[in-house]
Amino acid sequence: MMDILKSDKIIYKLFAITLSIMTPIILLSFYGYSESISSYWKTEFRPLFIFTNAVTSYYLFSNPKWKIPSSLLLLLTCFSVDDYLFIHNVLAVAFFITSFLTILINKRYSFYAIPYLCSLFWLKIPDILVAEIIAVYILSLFHLSELLHFVIINNKRKKIKKES
Repeated sequence: MMDILKSDKIIYKLFAITLSIMTPIILLSFYGYSESISSYWKTEFRPLFIFTNAVTSYYLFSNPKWKIPSSLLLLLTCFSVDDYLFIHNVLAVAFFITSFLTILINKRYSFYAIPYLCSLFWLKIPDILVAEIIAVYILSLFHLSELLHFVIINNKRKKIKKES
């Protein structure tokens, strides 16, 4: 746990979370509405899609509980929607399901599983963009909550240590 609290890692993790939150806004603002986040692969925003997923995968992989969702996210990035649509979609669904399960078994922040599950109300096949964005935002808030929790705990420990 102490390793997660090094200031450079905190900054990197905040960058990854911020990037995950900003990417849908950037995509919608500069390209417009599409049927899914992955469909932006077919646009000039492909590098942003790849970069965001790679950074997010790296961030998630640093947490042992998130290794499966992280691996799935990286794999779905490797299989483009142009050439491997079926495999990409299977990996995307698996990523969102394993992310849900990982949140659900979390002892401190399992309540995020409820709004995450509610994102399915916005699911309209084949147009799944809104459901995906809501799920990504909830995932981002979950990870931000965890990160802030560890920072607060660490600061309290430092304060107690100084007072001793």
